[in-house]
Amino acid sequence: MKNPDVPRKLRYLLLCAAAYLLSDLPIQLTGFLHFGSWIGIKCFLPVTLGLFFGPWGVAGGMVGCIAAAGILHTPLMEAALECACIVVLGMGMWLLWYPCSGSCKVGFKQVRHILIYAGLLLGLSLLCGWVSLPFLQGACWPTVAAYTALGLLVGLPVNIILGSLFSLEPVLPPYCTAEKDVSGWIDADPVSLERMNEQLEDSTCLRRIPRKRIFEAQSCIEEVAIRVLNAVPDARILLCVDFGDAFSIRFTYAGAKYNPLRTGRDEDAVDVMSLKLIKHRAMRAMYSYQSGENHLHIVI
Repeated sequence: MKNPDVPRKLRYLLLCAAAYLLSDLPIQLTGFLHFGSWIGIKCFLPVTLGLFFGPWGVAGGMVGCIAAAGILHTPLMEAALECACIVVLGMGMWLLWYPCSGSCKVGFKQVRHILIYAGLLLGLSLLCGWVSLPFLQGACWPTVAAYTALGLLVGLPVNIILGSLFSLEPVLPPYCTAEKDVSGWIDADPVSLERMNEQLEDSTCLRRIPRKRIFEAQSCIEEVAIRVLNAVPDARILLCVDFGDAFSIRFTYAGAKYNPLRTGRDEDAVDVMSLKLIKHRAMRAMYSYQSGENHLHIVI
């Protein structure tokens, strides 16, 4: 029996490799920086890839590094040092962030989370500087400075965007268990939707989330559920909601492929209006169909 997570994680690996390669090649080909082939804009990527994609992001970064080294004929010791830094920074941040932050999410809404990130980044960058000693003479402090500076100036804003606007679900270490703030099922029974609205109100009240934001989430969930149940009356919708810098709402339902974000041929003006309401509230919406299941992710 195939593990459904393997294709997803292989996709992570390939996307991370492509991101690393594309961030490295233009800089090295132009010769804009002269500090060494292992230093460049790409220096923010090991921490980001490790933080969100764990070992798969680290492996992808190493693949991208090796590919760039092969294309540009980078000296072996420089390429080896870069791979070592990717492992130290990526795996280090992946293993340390979650226990230090006390959360199984990646978010920087609180100042203490930014300070934790900065402290871990500095410590891991210093470790990379120490690791560089057997590889290249004089590479210690340039390595520390590059990974620390770019991890803060570029990596921190990128991590905030990925964690809020994109609401990426990170690959978690074995000792972390992902728990949704609100989860449950919605079906054709109106009581199921009422029960879900009550859960949302109770959960958001505990977090002192403004009433307006609760209404926006409830409205979006109701409109999507109505569209899905109108098209697939016997559907059971698994709803998972996470509260953070933005609201991440995920819908999963089995059956034939149906994208509620698309207008059907026989839909009337009221149906189209509900779709426009969903799109108006959403900062980002993504639909996919895999293994007989519909997946819809909306960030508001």
